[in-house]
Amino acid sequence: MRRMFCKVRLPRTVTGQLFLHSMPGRYEPLDHTWEHVKAQRIAAIVCLAGNDEISVKSHAYYRALQDGTVPCPITRFVIPDHGVPEDRDIFLSLARDVAHRLRGAEIILIHGGAGAGRSGTLAQCVLLALGQTLNAAYNAVTDAGSWAETPQQRGLIRWCAAEIVNAP
Repeated sequence: MRRMFCKVRLPRTVTGQLFLHSMPGRYEPLDHTWEHVKAQRIAAIVCLAGNDEISVKSHAYYRALQDGTVPCPITRFVIPDHGVPEDRDIFLSLARDVAHRLRGAEIILIHGGAGAGRSGTLAQCVLLALGQTLNAAYNAVTDAGSWAETPQQRGLIRWCAAEIVNAP
C-alpha cells in the first residue's frame, strides 16, 4: 500500500506517532483514506475544519461524520481556513492533550483542508508541548510537508512556545 499520510518526526522518547493529511476524501476516494487509517492503526483523528468547509471539499467525509461511520474517534476543533482559533488557551490545551496521547503511544492523524497550514500549526504546537524547541518543531513539521501559512498562524506558534516555557 502506497504511503499516504505524512509522518512527523517525534522526540525519541515519545512512543506514539503523529501523521498529517488533507481532509479525508478530498483528494482521494474516502474508502482509500479509511484503508490507510486502519493500516496505520490511527487511534484518533483531529479535525480542524468546520462542517461548511467539509461539506464543500469532501461531501463523502461530511456524510461519514454525520452518519457516525468514521473508523475511529474524532476530536473536532474548528479553525477558519488560513486562520487561527478565537481561543488560544483552548487551542494550547488541545496541543497538550495530543502530546499527552502521543506520550501514551497513541497514533494520531491531524487534518484541516489541505494538510498544511492549520495542521502544521497544531503539529508544531504539539511538538512544543513535547519539549521540542521552536526550531526543532519547525524542522520536523516542514520535513513532513506542512507549515504555518500565515503570519497569524506563526504568531500563534510563538505564543504557544512562550506559554509552554513560562508554565509552572
